Amino acid sequence: MNNKILLLLVFLTFTLLFSCQTYKYNITDSTGNLYSPEKLLLEGQLAFDNQSYDVAIKYFMTILEKYPDNKEFTSWACYEIGFVYFTMKKYDLAKQWFTKVLEQYNGSNAAVKLATYMLQKIEEIMKKKK
Repeated sequence: MNNKILLLLVFLTFTLLFSCQTYKYNITDSTGNLYSPEKLLLEGQLAFDNQSYDVAIKYFMTILEKYPDNKEFTSWACYEIGFVYFTMKKYDLAKQWFTKVLEQYNGSNAAVKLATYMLQKIEEIMKKKK
């Protein structure tokens, strides 16, 4: 019986160690070339999925810094930063980023529509807290 418990504890320990891997921040490929905005967005989303929120924000901020003229990807980067903060329940920061999407990228793209929706969600949450 003790061997079974010990084996179970060892198994659970290894499972926890390997399932909680950290997501590393890397913005260049193996030859040193800067990732494309598509790749940076994907890497940020993967970091978010791994709950590496700080790393995800770094990837999205890199898009804003390195590709400031690419409106499609900078609008998504702003939206994604807002969504990370929303997930972290930092609603004031999320609201700032979603508002930035609306102010800087007004139009009909999906990031603007989603930012509008998320701002409504934040308002609902804030009303419930009062």
